[in-house]
Amino acid sequence: MMIPLIILGFGSIFVGYIMKDLVIGMGSTGLGDAIFVLPHHITLINAEFLSPLTKFIPVILSTLGAILAIIIY
Repeated sequence: MMIPLIILGFGSIFVGYIMKDLVIGMGSTGLGDAIFVLPHHITLINAEFLSPLTKFIPVILSTLGAILAIIIY
């Protein structure tokens, strides 16, 4: 029973990586109007040109928070 789940897991990872631009790429209509944002609040284009350090701040803080939680526990 575990082998089919592993195969499905790897398949979903690779297909998700290949098809991600259809759903979340810049200018994509994959989600259509699932989330409505007023035109003067659109910051997606500006977010594409941020420095890499700024983009990694959530990852860095999440990792530090997880490490801190493990240490405190």
